[in-house]
Amino acid sequence: MRCKLFSVITLMILMGTFVPASTLSTYNISVQLYPNEHALKGWEEVHFIDENASSVNEIYFNLMPNLLEEPNPKVPSFINSSGYINGFDPGYTRVSTVTDADGAPLPFHITRSITYSPQTYSNSDTMLVVKLPYRLNRGEGFDLRIYFSTHFPLRSPVRDEGTDGSMYIWRFGWYPLEVAVINGRWTKEMTFAPHMASIRIKVPKKFDIALGCDVIEEKTNGDMKIVMGRIDSPHLSIPIVITACHEKLMFRTPSTIFDVYCLPEDEAKARELVTYAIDAYERYTKWFGPSGYARVSIVESKAAGLWGMASDGLILLGSGAFDDSDMVVPHLFTPLLFYLVAHETAHLWWGIGVG
Repeated sequence: MRCKLFSVITLMILMGTFVPASTLSTYNISVQLYPNEHALKGWEEVHFIDENASSVNEIYFNLMPNLLEEPNPKVPSFINSSGYINGFDPGYTRVSTVTDADGAPLPFHITRSITYSPQTYSNSDTMLVVKLPYRLNRGEGFDLRIYFSTHFPLRSPVRDEGTDGSMYIWRFGWYPLEVAVINGRWTKEMTFAPHMASIRIKVPKKFDIALGCDVIEEKTNGDMKIVMGRIDSPHLSIPIVITACHEKLMFRTPSTIFDVYCLPEDEAKARELVTYAIDAYERYTKWFGPSGYARVSIVESKAAGLWGMASDGLILLGSGAFDDSDMVVPHLFTPLLFYLVAHETAHLWWGIGVG
């Protein structure tokens, strides 16, 4: 089983410390889905704000998908190939060019990050290092643009970090992410800095997109659809689900919009589950204060089972929560379903991948 790649201690520091938005870097992301290549390609503009205690002349970014680039050399090939449609298929991010705000090329190289993860393979190219033309002092900014592509592994069923051709999921870290500054310096570990962001995604018109964004707009242009999103509170990453097989339902509360993406035959159960999410969300808001999200997306996975995962503004639920829970006796598993949804909703306040 592939290891998730976070320093728990560092994430606790990041999530437990208030960071003013004015000190955060800002991302403007523009990508297009190329279904035949199972890839998102485009660029991100980063207005970087230096938080290091001493001056710096380099910026570090995580390339998290490259941890999926190589199979585990310690296990048989049939285990590495399990869960993939046509045998092992790598996930990765490629960086082609980095420029400054005027389009002038900036030197960069790819190297290995230090991580607390026990994964000891597929980690030689997990950090992007961009060389700056001059040194920055703390609080100073620099604008750059990174041209990149991220390949989704071909998997079935797809839970996360992959695609089956009709549904693309990447819950955390699909674009280059700034390394966090801890105790006034970069540790060159796989840690993640909260940031502000806007995003523009172009896909064939048949696809819908679930984003962990507070504001979402979409328009069509011929055979293509353009979806634009913006976050109004710091995120560690913007999760994304691109699907051609779900229908979208929208529910509004006084403070939050809940977008629910379910398979067409599961609409009735989706309406039930979102009531659990709203109930839990309102209780947590009363007990712990606002989550910071104006919009939450709940997505039904096509992977079976009663399971869930969450990240900034997005909740994924296994298909068993929608189509298996009433097979024996209707509503027999309602307490378990409420627990599952409430647990994943709580990750909007605490948990891996939450800013």
